[in-house]
Amino acid sequence: MGFGPLSFHSLPTIYSGILIAKQLNMSTTEHTMENIQEQRDFRNHMIDYLQQYKRFNLTNDEQILYNLTNLTSPSNVDAYEQLLRTVQQILKFDKILENDISYKKLTDAEKQILGTFNYNRRSSPLILLDYFQILKTHLAIHSVWLQSEDIDILIRNNMSISHNPESNMYLTSGIAPIDDYLRKNILITIGTDGAASNDGINFFTAMKQMWNGYKINMMNTDISKKFDEWNIIQAATINGAKALKIDKKTGSIDIGKQADITLIATNELGLSPLRLNTLKSLLIYSADTRNVKYVVINGTIRVDNGFIKYQNQSQLAQRLTQIARDVDLRVINGKIWSEKYIITRQDLIRSYWYKYRSIRVLDTIDLIIESVENLTMCIVVSGTTFGGGTYTVIGELAKQRFPEDKLPQAFSKPISLSAGISLRITKKRSQYEYTIYLGNAIIFAQNSTAAGQLLILAVEANSELSTICLDTTV
Repeated sequence: MGFGPLSFHSLPTIYSGILIAKQLNMSTTEHTMENIQEQRDFRNHMIDYLQQYKRFNLTNDEQILYNLTNLTSPSNVDAYEQLLRTVQQILKFDKILENDISYKKLTDAEKQILGTFNYNRRSSPLILLDYFQILKTHLAIHSVWLQSEDIDILIRNNMSISHNPESNMYLTSGIAPIDDYLRKNILITIGTDGAASNDGINFFTAMKQMWNGYKINMMNTDISKKFDEWNIIQAATINGAKALKIDKKTGSIDIGKQADITLIATNELGLSPLRLNTLKSLLIYSADTRNVKYVVINGTIRVDNGFIKYQNQSQLAQRLTQIARDVDLRVINGKIWSEKYIITRQDLIRSYWYKYRSIRVLDTIDLIIESVENLTMCIVVSGTTFGGGTYTVIGELAKQRFPEDKLPQAFSKPISLSAGISLRITKKRSQYEYTIYLGNAIIFAQNSTAAGQLLILAVEANSELSTICLDTTV
């Protein structure tokens, strides 16, 4: 279960999501301090919430929010924050290397100048999540701007980090303090962050940029020359499996594990000369997708001699281009979401079933939902771009602890759906009026007046989850 950056969501929504995650026994992730603007927005949201609601049922809640908002706000200039962190890094490594005879130390005058820069504790979403006790085995995505106190939180909760070096550079987010994480034995994985924030989805280039970013961030060859390249290869393989708790199934070649293997040709000019003592650096710096000859997924060969099996690569490329053009047209003309879903017992194996999409004014919706057993359906319209940040998805317990006013254009509607009966949801083009039918009868109609998300959630009628949907329409 992922929060997205906490700066995107209201405090009640964050807490409601935490309660649901605990109820479903789900692990959590969050885009943790990817960039400095998220820190500013998070702090400002907490300040605004305190000013609006002021008093809470629990004194500790009020205190943690005041403590968060009283911490130093990041500078409005990102480069200044980078300067402060670089100063701390210079002083730290000068101390680490003080007994190294080859290292040229800072002069007393330099130390005095650097000592005038104060890098006080910044407001951090990890403080809040730690207070809510949701961080055990949590996966912190990005983690670019963590301070030493945040790293202590990671260690205490046995958290992992998903490092996305290409995305962080592409978006000018910064460079994660990988050396700090390695020194503290924090599990680091490599990610790409997806095509929306990265021109390519390529683990070879991600490994290369992890190493390049590490060196540039250090600006200290006495430290970086001791870096073990094996850290990067592990981050791209077994560490990801460990972070997702699937390392007993995959992530390494071992008896009883799934055969998930990539075979790389070494008899090519790009990977020669080949020496065993430089094999790791060769794999990171020289290998690329062009060198991949075979890919085995769970024992099945999917790439054979450099070609994808069972698929025509030229047709795939053409199809991707067509999909992109269709998306561009849907942005201009609106999309049509017309489906019939029949929910089976297998669909509810996780105790719930859902569909979720962004909806804009030109979009058309015509959905029919049927089930083989009695269900409680929850239809939610967010009424805001980031749909998670609305009153409609907040459970009763969360609302009691952290109040929030309902947006007039948002609603949530619980519906009892009997086996064999059709539930239909419609929205006409150029309108935001949602109409819900049970059988042939209209049971609800409301105009949302704003873009947002539509969430359709199904749970078993008598399960504990059947009460999580608020009825904001009464």
